[in-house]
Amino acid sequence: KYKIPATIFLSVDAIDKKEKLWFDIIVRAFEQTDKKHIELKEFGIEKRYVFKTRCGKARAVKALASFIKGPSVEKRKEIINAALRKLDISFDAIMPYNNMLDWKDINDMKEYGITFGGHGLSHSILTKLSKDELEREISESKKIIEEKYGQKVRFFAYPNGRKDDFNKEIERILEKNRYSAACTLIKGVNIGASNPFALKRFCINRGMESNIFGGFSKSLFIFGISNLFKPFRKLEEGKNETMR
Repeated sequence: KYKIPATIFLSVDAIDKKEKLWFDIIVRAFEQTDKKHIELKEFGIEKRYVFKTRCGKARAVKALASFIKGPSVEKRKEIINAALRKLDISFDAIMPYNNMLDWKDINDMKEYGITFGGHGLSHSILTKLSKDELEREISESKKIIEEKYGQKVRFFAYPNGRKDDFNKEIERILEKNRYSAACTLIKGVNIGASNPFALKRFCINRGMESNIFGGFSKSLFIFGISNLFKPFRKLEEGKNETMR
């Protein structure tokens, strides 16, 4: 309606192969289980997660997902399979969220000015991959999107997007595959000669734009993306770091 330009970054396997995203698997398994706790000490997770309430489940999901981000792809699968067994939920029984675009949606949206970028094949953190896996995640995802979408893909977004989730070697591979730029999830603005393969941005979430009644607040949204929150964010991040 307003012709505002937007780019959506695609995790290809979730669209092309209808594969369940690992985070969705964890969330759904906790939602569907009748168990009240889980222990995964064999993977170095010392905490016993108790989830008698919905909030307890949400905290357990957040903690487990945060831990699972770190290991390799194979180790992540091993931990998820062990978690499913302990939650007494089979992989096939997990109902995926019906919230993924398909290629028809993508091509329809293209006609209205929406562009699409790469987000890898499997939403794996790139620094955890072998060189062959890394090349495949970057090059194959771009190839598939361009074939299905019918236009060149120029932009990439790093899965997870923190400063430890990409490096100069990954930037080099992106450039070799004819990407023009890549987005991180490092908060901030891009000024002057910013590295095009380490673009900063703001993660827009409900906390940024909701008023005390949970409704949308235009003023809070504008304030949130203006970078005026930066001093408060630094204080909050410092406090969180201390707690860790």
